[in-house]
Amino acid sequence: MDNLQLLDELASIIGDREFKSLSAKPNAIEFNFQTKGNAFQRLAVLLDSLNIVHTTLGNILAADLIANDHSTRIFISRESLFYAVAQNPAISGNSLLLVIDPNEGYVYDPTNGGEVFKPVPTTMIGSWIENLKTYTALLKMFRENQLLAEFNDTTHSKLMVVDNGKEKNNVIVNYKIYDPRIFTKTVNLDLSELKGRIADAEKIGNAEWLALLRHHIVAVMSAQEATQKTFAEIFLNIAFILQATARDYEIYVSGFSFDKISKDLKEDRQKYFNNLNQAQDKIKSQVIAVPLSVGTSIYAFYQLNTSHVTLNFLLIAIAIYIGFIWWYLMLYEADLNKLKEDIETDGETFSTNYPKTYKLFEGDFKYILKKVRSVKLLSWVIRGVTLTDWVLLAIYVFFFYKQNAVGAQFNPKFALGYF
Repeated sequence: MDNLQLLDELASIIGDREFKSLSAKPNAIEFNFQTKGNAFQRLAVLLDSLNIVHTTLGNILAADLIANDHSTRIFISRESLFYAVAQNPAISGNSLLLVIDPNEGYVYDPTNGGEVFKPVPTTMIGSWIENLKTYTALLKMFRENQLLAEFNDTTHSKLMVVDNGKEKNNVIVNYKIYDPRIFTKTVNLDLSELKGRIADAEKIGNAEWLALLRHHIVAVMSAQEATQKTFAEIFLNIAFILQATARDYEIYVSGFSFDKISKDLKEDRQKYFNNLNQAQDKIKSQVIAVPLSVGTSIYAFYQLNTSHVTLNFLLIAIAIYIGFIWWYLMLYEADLNKLKEDIETDGETFSTNYPKTYKLFEGDFKYILKKVRSVKLLSWVIRGVTLTDWVLLAIYVFFFYKQNAVGAQFNPKFALGYF
């Protein structure tokens, strides 16, 4: 039996002269008949076909909604169904939803054909359930986030949307969990962009975008009659509101970007160059300091004729000095790595939000990153030299102890003669 036949059969049973009344209980829906005649038996067969557990008490047939495996859910009116979906949109995911009221018969089957109405509505095009889920999700976002609605009066079901522009306008919007007006036209809405703007409200551009969104909501709602200032009106006009927001945001960015963003990029570029030059100068100073200091120490060492204890202290001092140079260079390399990270992050941010303006400075960003790599390479070269010095000192110590082992008077010239 297809969905239309299912509605026809229900309408026929409830319209039968044997049928008396219908009532909803917390755990069941009761069908009251005059007698256990043909209509009673037809309903029992129909409930069996839908896997709905039911019990009989006299002429009452009760469809048990607790024992049911929830593959089929029964409602006595379309309004009760929509309230249930608004409270829990997940129930429309894979359940057959069934309204058994003969005046507004309705089947929602997510696996076979979507929606069927009896009688066929004339005021709606598209999916009622999908509209309802979108409306519910959008209303939830406004009720829970002050970036969209400044104030949510849950007692009186009212939202305040504030336009923080020059005129500082605001509008009070009434809302309902279930509002029949949302079914007057189809609304296809992807909420992912709005969710992203809210989640990253501090990100460049998102605060301005949200401010423009509120501005257009206030403008649209201010033009409505008092009775029309409901959230359903925002929902039905959301496509226009989002389109106007996107248009004005592009105008804002295009007029703002060259003057403001260009200035920011120039300032950041100069800051990067200054920091990089400072790091480069400090590292370059080691190119002279390391060979000079180590060379001077070894030369002085070469001139000495003293006890091995004094010489050991000198060797340890030189080793400590070389270790200090390594530590010093590692600190500056950490600064370079942080500078490189900042440049890459800022470059990605600007290229994403202001691609046209960023192209004017793209070469500068690439040059700075190249220079960072060059300075880091210089740091590694200096560390390589100091490591070599350290190895040579170790060899030098080896020859020193070799001479001492044979009991000869220590002479640095003897050890250095091996080199």
